[in-house]
Amino acid sequence: MNQGIETTYLTPPLEVVAGRGNRSSLPLYFPNLYQFTSGNLNVYVDGVNGDDTLGDGSSSDPFKTINKGLIEHSGYSTSGIKYLHLADADYTESDIMPSCMIGNLQILGNATTPANVKWKPTSTTSPLLTSANPQVNLLVDGVQFQDVTAGYGLMLERTKLTIGYCKWFNNFVGFYSDLYSNVFFDRSYTSSTFDGNNIDNGDAFINSRGSEVRNGQSLNISKVYNGILNNVRSTMNFLSSSTTTITQSSTLTTKLCGIINRSNSFLRIGGTLNLNGSVIDTVNAGIECQNSEVSIVNGATLNFSNFFNGWNIKGYNYIEDISATYAYTNCTTNVHADQASELPASGLNVSGGAGVDWFDSGVLYGFDARYVKL
Repeated sequence: MNQGIETTYLTPPLEVVAGRGNRSSLPLYFPNLYQFTSGNLNVYVDGVNGDDTLGDGSSSDPFKTINKGLIEHSGYSTSGIKYLHLADADYTESDIMPSCMIGNLQILGNATTPANVKWKPTSTTSPLLTSANPQVNLLVDGVQFQDVTAGYGLMLERTKLTIGYCKWFNNFVGFYSDLYSNVFFDRSYTSSTFDGNNIDNGDAFINSRGSEVRNGQSLNISKVYNGILNNVRSTMNFLSSSTTTITQSSTLTTKLCGIINRSNSFLRIGGTLNLNGSVIDTVNAGIECQNSEVSIVNGATLNFSNFFNGWNIKGYNYIEDISATYAYTNCTTNVHADQASELPASGLNVSGGAGVDWFDSGVLYGFDARYVKL
């Protein structure tokens, strides 16, 4: 391959051992591993016209599989970027691990029509991509991840992931990030979408450390049981000019929440957040807080529709609201708090509710709850 880069071959070949979770502890062997010490590296994959045996990963002789493109020409660089270009095709591969990479890796499909680059699993329980290297900065753009109906589409462990214009379809959980990973929906790309395809008990994604929807970015989540699960001790940040829309499934018997903010987690809401329920039952809520903290920034807009509770505030929570705009449509109760929480005295239900006096209006009820102006 004539990539116009400086390469240094590693001898003997590097051996990497995988031993996390239910994956094999057998060594993974990379016979052609080298480091590129300057410049960028481009590797091409074509699921229709490529060849893993005769191809060399160039644009004229691409590989056939994503796995081959990653392991055959892996390497590391302190400044360069490895670009893995995926041609329009269906790729059926699971548990792909770019963990041998150190540095910057970008997986680039069709940035105009991600559905033309479909990444499907070999098993409905196996993640499509597993990244478990803290030294990898990973970006994915223009890819549709689909059909992991009993597991995670992406499994992130100790990884920084930037998401461009991607789609998730028919996955139990779109992606899971562990407590050492950070995920960014980046402002320089078109909106990403999660279509849960009405899978029961599933989530668009589970955030276990820090995720951010950046300025100018739109995030659209539909047909889900839960939208976003902000796991224990995590931060979810919607920046001020972002727009996020979460729509629950209309066919599942039970629907849970648009966003769940779990114990010791921090939810920061800026921009516009649209939360759409479906058939109202006794458990679904737009946002559920469980012993956590929420900050709603000045100028934010929150729209709730078709929920039993707009807010379901459980346990001991601290919620800060400076000056946001709210609208509640067809919610049985705008705000429900069941234990001692510190809530803003004139927020959460200003627009579309019955004013600021929760006790008289009946839109908020609670037991031993503390209502204070923050």
